[in-house]
Amino acid sequence: MKTAQLECATGVFASDNISARVEMTDGAVLKFEHLGFNAFSSNATNIVVAEASGLMTRVASCGGVAAANFHREAPLGHYLRPTLIDTKEAVSRYRELLEVVEFWPQCPQYYEVQNRRGARFHYCAKKPGAPEEPPRPADCP
Repeated sequence: MKTAQLECATGVFASDNISARVEMTDGAVLKFEHLGFNAFSSNATNIVVAEASGLMTRVASCGGVAAANFHREAPLGHYLRPTLIDTKEAVSRYRELLEVVEFWPQCPQYYEVQNRRGARFHYCAKKPGAPEEPPRPADCP
């Protein structure tokens, strides 16, 4: 890893409000969101990759549009084998994350996935500043 830059409002607490930009020695850059208590160790539930390969990850659900969570239990966790345990592992396997995001269609085109509860998600990647977002699934109330 070449550099790491952390951003937080006023302090670091046990919440998930921290963002980080990680630059690797080969020039690759990953931006993570929702870092904190739920992003590290075997108890992690968040591996939110906001940007990779210069593309922003976007996931639309009935709850709204946000960055992609690649945790093993998240709907997009199936992309990586073996699945990711926490953010530390995601940084060490950053090349795999870059490949996945580069493979995604460019918004507003999207892929669709369904989680274990049957909820559907649309996901795509977009260039920073681009206005396109994936549409919410049709079965939303």
